[in-house]
Amino acid sequence: TNSNNNNNNNNNNNSPNSTSQYRSILTPPSALSILRELTTFQKMLFIRCFQPRGFILAAQQAILEYLGPNCTTADTIDFDSIIAITESAMPIVLISSTDHTLPFLIQFAEQRGINITHLAVGRGLRAVTDQIIRSNAPQDRWVILENCHLAGDWMPSLARVIQALPSLKPHPNFRLWMTTIPQHSFPDSLLQLSLKLVMDPPIGLKENLLQAMSQLPSEVANNSRYAQQALPTYIEQRTAALTDASGLSGLLDSDGLSLGVSGKGANKGGGGG
Repeated sequence: TNSNNNNNNNNNNNSPNSTSQYRSILTPPSALSILRELTTFQKMLFIRCFQPRGFILAAQQAILEYLGPNCTTADTIDFDSIIAITESAMPIVLISSTDHTLPFLIQFAEQRGINITHLAVGRGLRAVTDQIIRSNAPQDRWVILENCHLAGDWMPSLARVIQALPSLKPHPNFRLWMTTIPQHSFPDSLLQLSLKLVMDPPIGLKENLLQAMSQLPSEVANNSRYAQQALPTYIEQRTAALTDASGLSGLLDSDGLSLGVSGKGANKGGGGG
């Protein structure tokens, strides 16, 4: 009888309907064994092939290991320093793949009590824009030209206006700001007259918070209440990462490389920080 019971138990465990078998098939392994044998650089290449959206963070991890933390820490935007190293007749070109910089620039001007004239460059405003630059240059104010990459054929005309700025005797506090995405429509003559700044959007929660809080007055930023308000944002980001933690997406958590690919491994990463 015991022998028959054991045989029945073995048959149940090996049957296609066995819950444990389905569980072993549907549950991914806690870690890919091959990753344990790879260097950080090899892991980066692995993720580039199988999880391209995680490549940037994987590259950051490789740079952190090989070159050190100074090469992975993004500088926050310091508009005070930008103004200090420029003159009123020198335009400032902000080059970015997104428009994340413009709100900080406008906020900075409002906090400093600076009057601004903000224009989104368009076909119907090009002639008006030339006149606005000429009329505002002698005044204590800024002119911000947004999306200059949309007016490539107008750039030579704008370059001539900027070349004439010194003759207009601009106010010492006057600044001309231009935003654009990386492209080749800017004439060389205009770029040579300008201060060019590549403003890459911050990557990750830490860099985003540092940039946002760097624009606040020090007496406000030092208030611990803002640190407490940052916690829900962090939890929301990590929750989204856990929701997407299936298959190879668990290889990379929101803070860097992770060897876990199962829900357990993802939860472990989510509890850190």
